[in-house]
Amino acid sequence: MTSRTKRKTAARSILCAAVFFSFTAPPAGAGDFARALQAYDAGDYVTAAAIWQTLAEEGDSEAKLALGDLLLRGPGLPRDPERGVALIRSAAQQGHAVAQLNLGEILEEGRYQSRDMAAAWAWYSLASDQGRVWAAEQAARLAASFDSNQEAHAREILAGLKSDFPALR
Repeated sequence: MTSRTKRKTAARSILCAAVFFSFTAPPAGAGDFARALQAYDAGDYVTAAAIWQTLAEEGDSEAKLALGDLLLRGPGLPRDPERGVALIRSAAQQGHAVAQLNLGEILEEGRYQSRDMAAAWAWYSLASDQGRVWAAEQAARLAASFDSNQEAHAREILAGLKSDFPALR
């Protein structure tokens, strides 16, 4: 398997997880999301992005996650990491567990923006609250590395997120 095929397979897995493992009800544009996924699978990234953009503008967290991921990786489109992270963050703020996991990874690894372990812990914790076992493991791993000041800071971030975004309460 070539590295391009591996990346496409990994991206497909992320998109499928976003679609099939979300705890939210399917959005009104679920048929459109499926059309975008078909376009993506066919290598028509421009069409997929256009459909997901429309759905994202309507507030669809699944579309925000999918488009954000597409913009981070950039297959067939110019990469736009700043916008990609912003879309994933927006989906996470709406309570989308997979977006919360992805944002935690982005923050922990320092991909596309500054590394922030306390914020990563907060996002993993939010995904964990929705039953994501892997997120719970990541949050526990990070927490074990924190001193008392770092732990307090991470808890402040979590409390702030819950206060600022009703979907996270």
